[in-house]
Amino acid sequence: MAACLACTLATIAVGAASTAHPHIKSAAAIGEVFGDGEKITTVVLQYDKAIDNSRLLAKAFSVKGRTITRIYASRSAARSAHGGSGAFVVIELNPTDRSASIRDGGPGPGGPGPGGPSGPGGGPMQMPVNKINPVQATVAQTGDLVATDGEKIAGQAAYFHTDKAVNRIVDDFQAFTFQDPKNGNRLTYNLFVPKGYDRARKYPLVLFMPDASVTGNDPKLTLIQGLGAVVWGSPGDQAKHPALVLAPQFNTQIASDDFTTPNIIDTIERMVDHVATKYRVDRNRMYTTGQSGGCMMSLALLIKYPNLFAAAMLVAGQWDPKATAALIHKPLWIVVSEGDIKAFPGMNASIAVWEQNGATIAKGRWSAQAPADQQAADVAKMAAQETNLHYTTYIQGTTFANPSSGGMEHMNTWKFAYTIPGIRDWLFRQSR
Repeated sequence: MAACLACTLATIAVGAASTAHPHIKSAAAIGEVFGDGEKITTVVLQYDKAIDNSRLLAKAFSVKGRTITRIYASRSAARSAHGGSGAFVVIELNPTDRSASIRDGGPGPGGPGPGGPSGPGGGPMQMPVNKINPVQATVAQTGDLVATDGEKIAGQAAYFHTDKAVNRIVDDFQAFTFQDPKNGNRLTYNLFVPKGYDRARKYPLVLFMPDASVTGNDPKLTLIQGLGAVVWGSPGDQAKHPALVLAPQFNTQIASDDFTTPNIIDTIERMVDHVATKYRVDRNRMYTTGQSGGCMMSLALLIKYPNLFAAAMLVAGQWDPKATAALIHKPLWIVVSEGDIKAFPGMNASIAVWEQNGATIAKGRWSAQAPADQQAADVAKMAAQETNLHYTTYIQGTTFANPSSGGMEHMNTWKFAYTIPGIRDWLFRQSR
């Protein structure tokens, strides 16, 4: 997710910044989505003349409430390994700062379990306040700069707000509304279409469905909460697997722990069909994925519409093991944390049913925080086994600093699961 920002930031150098600094033409804040949500990671300032990078000091800038990790000048509005004299000043920020996140509210101590909000032991939990703050930073040039022509650009004590915002990958999605012609349901969805989309070729489609913690009316909630939707639209993934990405936003809880869903499941199926008809989608390579309640909706769709998806990546969910018995031949890659008090025993029950019916399960117990090369080797080892069913469990305590946190291991599962390229690559190799 750390690809060059040059293309994304190309638009910020238009217009004049509403700042008090006479030499600053534009000021942009950059948001990026991580496993635990979108955070403001960068501020880019455009000056009216080139800044001498060799004489640029970190103490010349301040960003309120944030820790600056790097500052450098550049000839373009992009991150750089070394920087160089130019009209842009790039200020990189620590994404672990408490004020880095753009989302107010968040899960309570337990975190929602599959299907709905619950704390440790399955008790009720207060739902988060789903408010998205602006992608904005408050900046001051507190010290002097030197331009390449030798002119001193004096610092000023006054802070100003960035006047432009860039949401990496999130801005590449468009929001639409689907009206179900059969039951009247209305469903908002986000859609990513590959750059350079060509109607002469067919594209895979990935459906991502979020968990209940982002229930609400703002369609961006499902995009900014974590990597489940946006990772498929990242430059790296699109270079390997150009695909459409479909991410609905739900304004009410859909799946429940009694393994029932309202008729919105049928609306989701018709929404997928609508998008697949409007665009050149390879119907033999449509996939579903989801976390918690979204995983449960994926399971419900796979059972009710067995010919809709070629394969699924299922994260931190469960379903009625009697019903999931029908999926014994479907290519599935399941990721669950052993500290998840609902999804782990729930998914184990489905695994047991498949094994009782003669299925071979490729299993792996991993540390969620294992290095990338180890995870790649683990994926390769499991993928090499002659089976369509893959079950990865995160060793208890590895998804969260406090091993006794119980429910938090549930929500932390997808913080790590969607970061593994090998599982995503496996999904695209499946065909109906």
